[in-house]
Amino acid sequence: AASAAAAAERRREAALRLLLQIWRQRDDPATLLTTCDTLAALLDDGDSIDELEALLPQLAHLTTRLPADWLLTSVLERFVLRVCESNVHWALQLTWIAYSGLEENRPEVSTGDAEVHARCAALLHRIEQAVVYGAKMVNRDTLRSAALAHNVRRWLDELKSSMDLTGGMEPRLVEASGDGRSGAGEGRSGAGERAAA
Repeated sequence: AASAAAAAERRREAALRLLLQIWRQRDDPATLLTTCDTLAALLDDGDSIDELEALLPQLAHLTTRLPADWLLTSVLERFVLRVCESNVHWALQLTWIAYSGLEENRPEVSTGDAEVHARCAALLHRIEQAVVYGAKMVNRDTLRSAALAHNVRRWLDELKSSMDLTGGMEPRLVEASGDGRSGAGEGRSGAGERAAA
């Protein structure tokens, strides 16, 4: 029991260090890509998901409050939506966090921020799309881990592709699709368009 607790503490510290490293290197696309590879590797371990979930409020805060055109904002949003595709618990937690941001920044509140309100509303919509259209709901842990690993690999491939398209020179470019949305919420029409191409 003591060794399991020590291992959990190491994973928690690794997740926190990784999040801090992502923040410090937010303006360097090449380093950000390497850090995202490390993040994906951390998620290959099913136990690490729980440790990263403890940092979900910070991830949600960065996703909804950083400038919308920053590469880091796009990367973090795509990452959390990919995890939501395979992990309904993450999706539920992120939904409540985004909903609280929506309520705190509603137009009737004098201290509310209209941009954060709009971004929280968009994030709620994308979470729903990720869960409904992007996830294969599985009950067994091994299948869930395999689906999560697959989604993380897809996320990394998309990130590397967008970095290649932008030339890795400008850190605040939105992803190459032009609208800043993640690939997680494309639904069936997006998949059909790709198949036709």
